[in-house]
Order: sequence, then structure tokens, then C-alpha cells
Amino acid sequence: MPSRTVRSAMAKFDRTVQRSIVKSLDRSYFEGASIAAKEIGSGVPVFDTPSADASRAAKSEVLVAVGRFNDGLQDALESRLAEDGTTMAQVAESALTEPITAMGASGEPFRMAPKSYLNTLARTAPYRMKVLGYAENSVAQGSIGWIWVAEPDACDDCLEKHGSVHDWGDPMPPDDSHPNCRCFPKAIYADAEEPTEVEDVQEED
Repeated sequence: MPSRTVRSAMAKFDRTVQRSIVKSLDRSYFEGASIAAKEIGSGVPVFDTPSADASRAAKSEVLVAVGRFNDGLQDALESRLAEDGTTMAQVAESALTEPITAMGASGEPFRMAPKSYLNTLARTAPYRMKVLGYAENSVAQGSIGWIWVAEPDACDDCLEKHGSVHDWGDPMPPDDSHPNCRCFPKAIYADAEEPTEVEDVQEED
């Protein structure tokens, strides 16, 4: 039956996502850690992988988000297959581009094309881990705080935060901004002048 085919495809997709998530998040953490090590001049990160708790939390968050969206995608595919005259090839062709309704983290439904949603998730989750790798290594190397660095073409909200000084306990991008945010913290050290150049951070993205 078509619905069985859809469920089987979605289960395979879930397994593929789970296998790739940890590897992607660990790699992103190391990227951030390496930036911090380069800034301090050591070249070697203090922590080269996230803690087990951080890794599990990040993986769980992504899997929950994918699961919520998969439920909506499965419903949409099964409904489409039930339409008279619709073939599997037609469903497959439109599966990633036609907007579907899914449940958001807030409990409110939203509409987005699967491809757009997955691209957003694939960028935001690893970037969050990259920031964590940078933050934890900067603190371990003696950083006393950080400066919010926004891209020149960032949104108005992020541009307003550009250059603001924060403690490491303050919320950081992208959690304190929006999906697809590319703002980055720039570590401050007590024995160094306040940084004015931001290109060194941005060119690592």
C-alpha cells in the first residue's frame, strides 16, 4: 500500500539523519574550538569535542525537530498519494518543494517546503555547536567576555547588537537571534586591547 511505502521511506530517512547528526555536530564544535585556539595563539584547542551532555542535548534537539516535521511530511505524502491519478513519481518530484504544514517547537503549526526547512535546520544546529566550541575554548583560555559580531548585511535586530559587550553567561547567537543567523561572539581577553577587526572570525564560516 502507498502509506506503507511512505512510512518505510520516512523510517529510512530518520535512520540516515541519526547516523549523520553526531558526526556533523562534533565537526562543527571542532571548527569553533580551532578558531579560539588560533586567536590565543596556541593552535591546539583545549576541548576538541563537545561534552557528552552537550552532544546528547544537541542531537536530541535536532531529532525532535526532524521528527515533528516528518510527521507533517508523512501526512502530506499520504494525502497526496490518495489523490486520484497521482503517481509515486509525481509525489516524489514535489515532495521536497511543495509547502507542508508541520508543528513548530512552540506548538503552533507552520508551513514551509521540506527542502527549505531541512536546509535551515542543517545550518542552524551545526552553527550553534560551532559557537559552543568557540565559547568553551575561549573561556578555558582565559577570556573574560565577548563582543557580538554581525555580518554587514545582517538583519536590523542583529546589526543593533553588533559591537555590544557580553559576559559568557549571556545568551549567544544564534540562540539569541534567529534561524540562519551568522552572528558570532568575539572573545575578549584581559591582557589584550578590545578587538576592532571582525574579519578573522567571519572568514572561518
